[in-house]
Amino acid sequence: MKAFHAWHGSKDPILTYDAPDKPDVLHLGSIEQAAMRCGHGYFHLMEVQPDKMRRIKDKGSDKRATITRARRSGMDALVYLNRYEGITTESLEAALERYTNDQIDSFTDAKFRRVFPEARDSYILLNLPKESGKCADGSPPVFTELGCYKGRRNAEAGYTEKVKLAGKDRRPAAELPFNKWIGHSDPYVLREEYFGASERRWIEDCEDALVIANMRLDFDAPDIPGLACAHLYEENGLKFISAPNALLVRDAGTEDLLGGIARGVVTVFPEYRGRGIAQALHICAEETRCINLKPTHFSEGGFASRKSAHRALCERAFERGEPVAKVNRDAYQLQRSNSEIEPQF
Repeated sequence: MKAFHAWHGSKDPILTYDAPDKPDVLHLGSIEQAAMRCGHGYFHLMEVQPDKMRRIKDKGSDKRATITRARRSGMDALVYLNRYEGITTESLEAALERYTNDQIDSFTDAKFRRVFPEARDSYILLNLPKESGKCADGSPPVFTELGCYKGRRNAEAGYTEKVKLAGKDRRPAAELPFNKWIGHSDPYVLREEYFGASERRWIEDCEDALVIANMRLDFDAPDIPGLACAHLYEENGLKFISAPNALLVRDAGTEDLLGGIARGVVTVFPEYRGRGIAQALHICAEETRCINLKPTHFSEGGFASRKSAHRALCERAFERGEPVAKVNRDAYQLQRSNSEIEPQF
């Protein structure tokens, strides 16, 4: 499962857990959620990569039975749409003019997101390391602390420095052979007919994330966290838009959502496939660096799109007179004078 970043708020600069007086789980979420829990304390920026994660509905408190069952099933984490933290007062007041508290509590997650577009997921990490640095079953922890910051302002600045700008200094695709660009010498490629329930559920979650991000574009509320979007460019009838944690592609004429990138997955809705949209998304992600895309698993179609995008990126760089590694010039039959300085890798 692709790694993601989340926050934990605490009163102390040292993150402690699994002690006799501490909980045996760790709660993570958005920076807005962490601020509501501990706004004047310390913000811990975490990178998490669980192997197994289960989605549950937020009931307002931890249910030990739910946590116990998840642990018995080998889950590393639970994820839920947080209905109590990170919600603005304005959104809540507007919702209460239309719905009662009981009606809001009975909302499905999809409807809750529509009513409260700023709502974000939270996570409960279950498999925490002991003093030895390993978990009870001997496995390494699924999270790493990237930084600890006093106060939200420092946390946001630290996040910008450590995460949002990560990848801006990555060398261009044209300077890297394909296997180094994707970060795998032997990537895992799976035929779609062999997708299991977990793969299909993950794809559905990614599609839902794109639809929700697309809905947020219609909100004129830049002061609400999570609604700030940026129009990137239009090309070949496609409009690319950078949204929080997502890259969207719309039809430039009809404004229909065609697909995008969310949760590390490139998605093109079935009715729009065959137009080169997946390749265009790979190119946009690389050239604008608006989203960090480094998948560890590929479908056959996804892998083919990634390879064709690498070729197109090399050809575009070659046409602009930018450096292209010799291995790529040879692979894609691009010819240039011998005076070119060879990139090193």
